[in-house]
Amino acid sequence: MKNTIVFFSLLFSISAFSQQNKWGVGIVGGPGITGLRSEWYKPSPTLGFYTGLSAQYNFNNYFALHTELAFDRKGTSDKFSLTDSYGNAVGTAKITNQLNYLTMPVLFRASIGKKVKYFLQAGPYLSYLLNQTIKTVSTTDEFHYIPRINGTSHLPTMDFGMSAGLGILVPVKEKFSVSCELRGNYGLVNLLSKGSGNIKEFNETLNMLLGITYKIGK
Repeated sequence: MKNTIVFFSLLFSISAFSQQNKWGVGIVGGPGITGLRSEWYKPSPTLGFYTGLSAQYNFNNYFALHTELAFDRKGTSDKFSLTDSYGNAVGTAKITNQLNYLTMPVLFRASIGKKVKYFLQAGPYLSYLLNQTIKTVSTTDEFHYIPRINGTSHLPTMDFGMSAGLGILVPVKEKFSVSCELRGNYGLVNLLSKGSGNIKEFNETLNMLLGITYKIGK
């Protein structure tokens, strides 16, 4: 009997807390343009994507703290001309550098508007490297290429940077809202820090994100 009372008291407290503080949970995802910021060459950007779960704590109608836990694909894609020993063009090779992260941003959000809200948010992000692969596709058989290389151990396990986004939140029902956001991410961790040289490379992405949010409480 005592355990039952404690259980229902705890359930009531959680319910009251949720209604009072207006939490929101949801899903978010979308494509992005991803590349590297480098001091020694300009790699070509490629398409990536970002998808995961979101949570938001609303301080009031104007300010909130927003976070996500998401799968985040980054990388580059470059094309090179191939020549033989005499300098004659014999084909091309496409090299795709793919980095898969588990990313968590913590963003402070400011909004304006009553029903339809326009928001600006910014804050740090932390990413854990799941794996990194380099894939090469060649148009000629005269050169030997390894089709896929796993380079995860040669990169830092953690990436850190800053995120900033501008978006709109539109209610569709009493409890549900849909959002659209353009978000940029600026990496601050040198991806070549495990190397012996002084060359530096950093992640950069620009994502178009769509989200669905469920409002907990009143």
